[in-house]
Amino acid sequence: MKVFRGGGDTSVLDWTQPVLPPLPDGEAQHVQGWEVYGAKAKHPPQTAPGYLAALQLGLLPPPAPATAPQRLPGLSAQAMLLTGIGMFFGTILLVIVLPDTTPGPLYAAMVAVGSGGAFWMMGRLGAREREEFVAGYTSRTAFPGLWRLGRGGAVLREPDRDVPPPGFYPSPYQPGLLQRWDGPGWHPFTQKWRRKPDDYFRWPERPYLDGVPNHPVGGKA
Repeated sequence: MKVFRGGGDTSVLDWTQPVLPPLPDGEAQHVQGWEVYGAKAKHPPQTAPGYLAALQLGLLPPPAPATAPQRLPGLSAQAMLLTGIGMFFGTILLVIVLPDTTPGPLYAAMVAVGSGGAFWMMGRLGAREREEFVAGYTSRTAFPGLWRLGRGGAVLREPDRDVPPPGFYPSPYQPGLLQRWDGPGWHPFTQKWRRKPDDYFRWPERPYLDGVPNHPVGGKA
């Protein structure tokens, strides 16, 4: 199985699984059973080979702030999600209830605005989520490892300190690589994931496993 990164780099997955050195207590290699998105992880980041070494090297995302952070200005990720869903189904309802006498240009304009707005909102959702993650909080019910803030910055939930915040962590499935963790599970693969491997994996800035390179020959970290 070959997966090619942009610019002709060798794939992050196109390598032979290394023979790992003895692991510290509490760490174990796991190579089976991809997670179901949203379900509690069978193999959370703390179980991945090299987790403690990656922590000491400063490769892990920062923990949730000790106190609730400031809410970012603008629409929250939760508001974008609800707005996008509302616009999508609202457009469908509009198509159903509009009379047949509605002028074609007006009909097309309303459908274009409604559907276009829905797709824009949903397309912007991921970027907005990541902005909230960087700020140390989430506006959605998922991602228990972060503060959850509502309108006006009200605290709806404190972070679960036992669940790492979203980000890239040592992978329990591909030792030596960093894999995208959303919490409480690993980000799922889709049918098109091979076209965008960087959405799911990263080469670490420094190798956190002895004897495992942090990037392939000719590749980029």
